[in-house]
Amino acid sequence: MPAPFWKKVASAFVVLPPEAPPPEEIPDVSADLDALLASIPEPESAAPAPPPVSAPARAAPASAPTASAAPSNSVNLVFGRSIDEIILAAGVVDSPSSSQRILKMLSGLAAFPRPQQLAMLRALDAADDTWTEERVVTDARARQAALRAHLQAIEQSRVTRLGQLEQSTRDAQAQRQQLLADIDKQIAELTALRDQALADAARTLSELEGQKQACEVEADTARLRVSGSVNDLSDLVSFLTASGPLPT
Repeated sequence: MPAPFWKKVASAFVVLPPEAPPPEEIPDVSADLDALLASIPEPESAAPAPPPVSAPARAAPASAPTASAAPSNSVNLVFGRSIDEIILAAGVVDSPSSSQRILKMLSGLAAFPRPQQLAMLRALDAADDTWTEERVVTDARARQAALRAHLQAIEQSRVTRLGQLEQSTRDAQAQRQQLLADIDKQIAELTALRDQALADAARTLSELEGQKQACEVEADTARLRVSGSVNDLSDLVSFLTASGPLPT
């Protein structure tokens, strides 16, 4: 579009406050507009503008956790989804009336006050019949609805995952208690076996001590009996040999 056109509409972009200088002192902004136009992506001229996309009441996440899916993977899919993926999953497509395109245009007008930004944007709208403010607002609301629905999906995934982790924590604690109980039971059984082994060993030792004592008694008895016989025989020998040699 030729520069003289933008020079004509430039005066519409500048809103003069009461204390502003006369119009002849307002700087020419046509160069800024030309630079802005050069930075704005061209709309899809070949394709007609799509009808406004109605915002869904609530967009269900495509990766909602299922019974067969691993909870951590499902949560990662919900938490890690990009903005573009969220918008695309909700059925909101880019178009000349895309709110993202208008946001880029406003970013190029950031040096101007907000009222002037609106006036300049509406002048661009009047010069370009491929988009309208109404469609931009509809697109922005559809994107808001998709992102808000995903925020709900994030919260639901968070609650679900935390619930699963809490249950896993309780299961781990119960498993620990059961393991400790099993170990304590084994310790008690081993302690009982130890006590029984000590008692059996003590009884065996006592029996052996008794057998040793009995052996000593039996040995003393046998020794006395044999010694008595030896003494009797010694007395007999002494009696017979006391008076001299035995007769032949």
